[in-house]
Amino acid sequence: IFWFGYNAEGNEKTLIDKYQKAETEERKLYILDSFLKFPRIKKKTENFIWNIQYDNSEVIKEKATDILLHFDCKKGKKLLELLWNKKRYAVVVRLVWKRQKNDFEKWGEKIFRITDILQGKDVVIAAYILKNCSKMTVGDILKLLDNPNTTEEEKCQIVYCTKQMYQKEKYIEQYIRLFLEKDDFFRLIVIQTLSDMKNEKLFEIYDDFIKKQRTTEEGERIYTQVKKGKRVYGSTIANIFSNLNEIYKNVGKRF
Repeated sequence: IFWFGYNAEGNEKTLIDKYQKAETEERKLYILDSFLKFPRIKKKTENFIWNIQYDNSEVIKEKATDILLHFDCKKGKKLLELLWNKKRYAVVVRLVWKRQKNDFEKWGEKIFRITDILQGKDVVIAAYILKNCSKMTVGDILKLLDNPNTTEEEKCQIVYCTKQMYQKEKYIEQYIRLFLEKDDFFRLIVIQTLSDMKNEKLFEIYDDFIKKQRTTEEGERIYTQVKKGKRVYGSTIANIFSNLNEIYKNVGKRF
C-alpha cells in the first residue's frame, strides 16, 4: 500500500515510456519504484527491467534487481548473483534480507565469508541472516563482534540477535566476558539475550554485579524499589535490576 501520489501515474507500458524519456537518475529511480504498485508484472516489463542492468549507473542496477526480486522473477536472482560476482557484497546482503527470506540457507555461508569487510548496519543485517541458517552457530554470530567497522550499539544488536538461537550455553564464557568488559547498556543487552538461561556461573556474575551496585546510595535505592515491585525509570541500572528481578523470579531465586 502506497501513499496517494507517491507513484508515477500510468500502467506498465506508460511507466516504461516515462523511464526511457527520464533524464535524471533520481527520476529513473522514482519510476522504477512505481512498478511496485502492481500486484505482478508482464513478461515484457520483466525483460525491460532486466535490460536495465546495462545502464551505466550501479544504483539503477541495484534498483532493477530489487524490483525483479520483489516480483520473484528468476531474472532478479540472476542479477543478484551478478552483483555478488562484482563484489557488491553490502548491496547483496541488504537485498537478501529484504527480498530473499526463503533463500537465507543458500546465501548464509557466502555472506559469512565476507562479513569482515562489511561495515556498520550491514554487519547487523548479516547477523540476522546468519542466525536463520541451520549451519551457523552462536559462535559464528559472536565472531562478528570482532569487526572493527561497527559501533557499540551495532555490536549490541549483534549480540541480541542470538537470543532465540540454540547452544547459547556452549558460549557462556564469551557472554560473561562481554558482561564484565562492556558498559552497563551492553550488560543490559547480554542479560536480555540470556534471559532464558539458568547457568549457575551466570548467576554468580549477576550476584556480584548487584552487590557492587548496592554499595552506592542510588544503587541501593533503585534495588529496593525494584524489589518491592515498583516501576523505576530513567536509568540503565534500573532496567538491569528490573530484568534481573524477573529472571530471578522465573528460576525461583531470591533477587
